Amino acid sequence: MFQAFLKILSLVLLVTASSNGTAVQQTPTDLIKNQGESAEIRCSHNIQGYDRILWYKQAQNKELTFMGYHVGDSGNLEPNFRGKAKISGKANKLHSVLNVSSLSSDSAAVYFCAAYSTAVLVPTSQYKNS
Repeated sequence: MFQAFLKILSLVLLVTASSNGTAVQQTPTDLIKNQGESAEIRCSHNIQGYDRILWYKQAQNKELTFMGYHVGDSGNLEPNFRGKAKISGKANKLHSVLNVSSLSSDSAAVYFCAAYSTAVLVPTSQYKNS
């Protein structure tokens, strides 16, 4: 009975880093918080030319869910995460912060960040002489 009570009051947020080997760093590596508190997860990378940081959440026995992305000074959350989380920092300076507020049992998950590069491809055929 007591163990079940502790599980309800404490949330475990596991944080994992993965993108291009060890070039992406995520801290802290794990986090235990109480319901109602907030959690802050930091992500940084050293991959030149990667101008966005993506955030994902994976709850136990659930699929990976895209939370949002960070480009420049702007954090952009998917509609179902607005009001529950915030993305801040400077993605063009290679770091981002995810803040999950008012933690609840639905917040218990593994959170991932990834560095992302935006590329624009221009077909060369439009520049060929006819």
